Amino acid sequence: MENSMAQGFVKWTLIFFFTFAAYEGVAIGFAGLILHLSLTKLVIPYIMLLFSALVTGPLIYWSRLSYHRPKSFARRFSFAIFVGSNVFMAAVAFDVIKLGILSRSSVLQNYVPWILPTASIAFAMVYTTIRQGRDKNTY
Repeated sequence: MENSMAQGFVKWTLIFFFTFAAYEGVAIGFAGLILHLSLTKLVIPYIMLLFSALVTGPLIYWSRLSYHRPKSFARRFSFAIFVGSNVFMAAVAFDVIKLGILSRSSVLQNYVPWILPTASIAFAMVYTTIRQGRDKNTY
């Protein structure tokens, strides 16, 4: 049982990571084209954004383990989204500074204060949506 669960974890995490990597590559590529940035300048931002997939993928897998327990699933999945969105938005903040798109002070004053509230709203929305959907047996 443990071996198949470990294989499921690895399979899920790899699928999530490579799907995220592909979509992120397209998004970073378009950003590079629009902003006229070289490929070498985009490597570190790409890696920083991929880190959020390494954090979020296992958390989503963990939440899926409690799929048949609605309250637990809603809490776990909402937590995964909360943590994943915090990591992703922090990576975006770092990347725009690294690429010189915005100044450090601008990011710290106008972007960073909104990371935690935005992730908290996402947590509440995901939790409410899952609980309402599960109660109506739409999943």
